[in-house]
Amino acid sequence: MFKKNVSVLGIIFIVLLPVMVQSGSDEVFRRQKRSDIFLLNNPPENVSVSGPVFGRAGELTEYAFYCDDPEGDNVLYYIKWESSCPAVYGPFESSVDTPLSYLWGKSGFYTISFKAVDTYGAESEIVYFDIVMPMNNYARYISFLNNVFDIFYEK
Repeated sequence: MFKKNVSVLGIIFIVLLPVMVQSGSDEVFRRQKRSDIFLLNNPPENVSVSGPVFGRAGELTEYAFYCDDPEGDNVLYYIKWESSCPAVYGPFESSVDTPLSYLWGKSGFYTISFKAVDTYGAESEIVYFDIVMPMNNYARYISFLNNVFDIFYEK
């Protein structure tokens, strides 16, 4: 039996060709059917997050998430906002900006962690996006005055 691999658009087909076997003086053709299909699955690429780097706690802030999947598969987005567990969004089409919003709970410095996983399980690299949620004005002045006092009253 002869085995031949054929690749079309990242899919490998295994094709089994008929084999001629001689049995005495009679020629017998033996055919075997096999339908194995193996997918070559590449992880999503060009993963990115865009949006404002400054915002206000308590206000909804919108960010755009993007990735390209080489095979055009749909993707799930794993996004870690300010909590310890990533949230899963999707599935979405690849190669399309996907707007998602988040309501920041309190002022501070945050990092959004984001990765894309295609429908066949291939994972992209993780990208990071830094965010600053400034304090309200009163707290800003107190912080500024503390810094000024620290400068003048160093021990």
